Amino acid sequence: MDEKAEIDPSFNPKLDYFLPLTFESGLKVLGVWSFTHRAEKRFGVGHKGHVSDALNYYGDWLRDADQAIVAGDFNNSVIWDKGSKESNFYQTNQKLESLGFFSSYHSTRAEAFGSESSKYALPHKE
Repeated sequence: MDEKAEIDPSFNPKLDYFLPLTFESGLKVLGVWSFTHRAEKRFGVGHKGHVSDALNYYGDWLRDADQAIVAGDFNNSVIWDKGSKESNFYQTNQKLESLGFFSSYHSTRAEAFGSESSKYALPHKE
């Protein structure tokens, strides 16, 4: 079965690179390629690239969905968290959980967020 998806009308081009898609079945997918703090420098004033910015903007859109997925490259880790900034990965995870999301990685491995055993779950060097 081929199912079409469209860019949702809520799309905000100032959030680099986050793409809200709505499928014919009603599934909503927020594609993530976080540009973190570099967005404004690269794309101009008013551009934002943290996942926290996208979740604040698209939060209601995601919450109202019967089925939704947030997936992609978050370009973040708890090992880089400093202070209590909203853009910290721990805070991002808390926001996702408050919207009803969970990490498939952590669920399938029965591991706590921030205590990953796999070197592939954290930034690493070979």
